[in-house]
Amino acid sequence: KCLDAMAYTMFRLVECQELMIILSERGLLVAADDEPTALQLVLAPHGIMFHGRSSFQLGRFDLAREDLRRLLVRGRLNLVGQDRCVVLQGIALIGCLLEDWEVMGEAARNLKDAPENQSYPFFTGLGKFFYGKYLFELGRIEDAEEEMTQGYEKHMLHEGGLLFQSFQAWHRGELL
Repeated sequence: KCLDAMAYTMFRLVECQELMIILSERGLLVAADDEPTALQLVLAPHGIMFHGRSSFQLGRFDLAREDLRRLLVRGRLNLVGQDRCVVLQGIALIGCLLEDWEVMGEAARNLKDAPENQSYPFFTGLGKFFYGKYLFELGRIEDAEEEMTQGYEKHMLHEGGLLFQSFQAWHRGELL
């Protein structure tokens, strides 16, 4: 958990170089043909998402696309609960950064409508927020604003969403 917290902190601070070092040194990334450890199984979706976001920020779009592909493969597994939500979150985030609106929209739709999100309201809000971004890209401005506002203010803000303050401000500002 400490390793996850450290990586998560670097992710939120957009300290991409530091995050890449932590992921690499701590063995939190798993190559496609490696046999993962128990820790890697739990943290792999986070690690892939963190790596994809950092790769994008560092201009390594090829690596970000590969991480998106890895999450899409993982998303086809029969995942449930928080594991499924984290994978969908990663797909939506990296899809958004890479402007792959269809992939992002599908992940967001699945994330916001997931029945298990009754226990994870933050993920419902995150799904609604990303789905709002998808609607914005389709030109459905009023629907987009409603989804983004409701997702952030109703679900995310009180469930750990302050961590997404700058991201939501950026995309809602773009919408307005």
